[in-house]
Amino acid sequence: MYGWWPDEQPSDEIKRYVESQLDRLGWKVDVVLSHTTPLKYQPVEVFMAGVDQSRVDKSTEE
Repeated sequence: MYGWWPDEQPSDEIKRYVESQLDRLGWKVDVVLSHTTPLKYQPVEVFMAGVDQSRVDKSTEE
């Protein structure tokens, strides 16, 4: 019903690499471009009905 591809989420290896780069920079960056948003800003009021949110991978938002 809904399209999803496993490569939409970064692998654990990519996440570790990115975090190591952020550690190197002291987690100080000018801007972050993303199509996701931190959990505290989730627009829950516009979530699609019928999608079980407990099954949605939110690791990048966390």
